[in-house]
Amino acid sequence: LGTGIYGVAAGNVTLAAVGFLAGCYHVVNHAIFKGLLFLCAGSVIHATHTQNMDVLGGLAKKMPLTAVGMFIGIMGIAALPPVNGFVSEWFTYQGMLQGAKESGIFIRYAFSLAVVALALTGVLVGMHLKLYAVIFAGTPRDEKIWGNAKESPLGMVLGMIILMIGCVGFGVGAHFIVDYIMQAVNSITSNSGYVASLGASSITSPLGSIVSTPLIAVILCSTMLLPFIILAVMKANRDKPRETDPWACGFKYSPRMQMTGGPFTGDLRKIMDWLFRGHKRRIEQNGYFGPIEYHNHPQDIWWTMIYQPVIDWSKKIADKIGIIQSGYANLYTLYILIYLCAILGVGYFLI
Repeated sequence: LGTGIYGVAAGNVTLAAVGFLAGCYHVVNHAIFKGLLFLCAGSVIHATHTQNMDVLGGLAKKMPLTAVGMFIGIMGIAALPPVNGFVSEWFTYQGMLQGAKESGIFIRYAFSLAVVALALTGVLVGMHLKLYAVIFAGTPRDEKIWGNAKESPLGMVLGMIILMIGCVGFGVGAHFIVDYIMQAVNSITSNSGYVASLGASSITSPLGSIVSTPLIAVILCSTMLLPFIILAVMKANRDKPRETDPWACGFKYSPRMQMTGGPFTGDLRKIMDWLFRGHKRRIEQNGYFGPIEYHNHPQDIWWTMIYQPVIDWSKKIADKIGIIQSGYANLYTLYILIYLCAILGVGYFLI
């Protein structure tokens, strides 16, 4: 949206159109794939009665529809083709690259920095894939939870199916959706006749060529089929592979050895340690072969710097003025009388 506003201010109709198109398209896409992820999370909680991801695992066999919905939603939020998140992010890149060609060092720097920031955001959003791996892949970490889990009722699954269709439809059928969104964009930008010409199945790229969004999605999806094509050509895995427990360095394999979300975000937590400062860890070890428990309670630095001083100051003020609440009705009547006199005095000088 910032790219579109700059395009309007700079008189660059193409930049304005691409910016507003990307922003509006992503608002719609975000409502679809984020809504799908919330419904899938609710389905998992309904089936397992827990919000602790670290005790889950292997639920794809028990909840196949929810697993497919979660996977499609993660593909959308990670901007992977052919689902909808890829299309809006592609348009966003187009707008920022178009803005990086503008005159002025500051403008070019700002748009170039925005491209890098968007790329970094895309990498961090890719961590959502771990969400699927911890919950649905691998082996069960808690046999009791896994044994009682089952697919959610039809009423819950139906909502997920509708949003799954939306994720795929808004990705594959992007050229149809763009035409409708451009009608709204035309009401924002000037020279609507030229802007409308950009609302077809293609959009002008910063390099001067016409890049078809569906074609890009098809090409990227084709690259995902390469491993399967290689397996078919090499005639590998023709027989059913032997199923066995993973190698555990000579120890007996346990589901607790599976990776969880904690180690995956360890480096990110170290980077953000200045913001979320944790208390001293407390370690509990139940025997040599028993599990080791780590306890860490992070504290928000903004709470200490901003909120806590305000709370302390409010408590002190409340203690000071609390003496006026004596519980005597005659004193309360006196307070009302003093207040009315003060209001009359202020009104006299103001009028």
